[in-house]
Amino acid sequence: MLLYSLILTKSIKTKLLSFIIDYLIKRGNAKPKKVEILSNTINSICARTLNNTQLDMIINTMAKEKIIIIDGNKITYTLKR
Repeated sequence: MLLYSLILTKSIKTKLLSFIIDYLIKRGNAKPKKVEILSNTINSICARTLNNTQLDMIINTMAKEKIIIIDGNKITYTLKR
């Protein structure tokens, strides 16, 4: 969490999460269904500039804010349009 906090300011984190959510909403039913695929998708959106720790923190933040629900390796989305 510290690395994620140091590298990404609150404003950047908010904008990044908003961008990721918008992207996922636009994908409709084609959203990633597994944690690993979501991680790869987020990294792809960010031009492969994030490391595993940063990706884990983004996914954990999404889960904490109830944007996604993680059940084992599977993901359920609670995105609102």
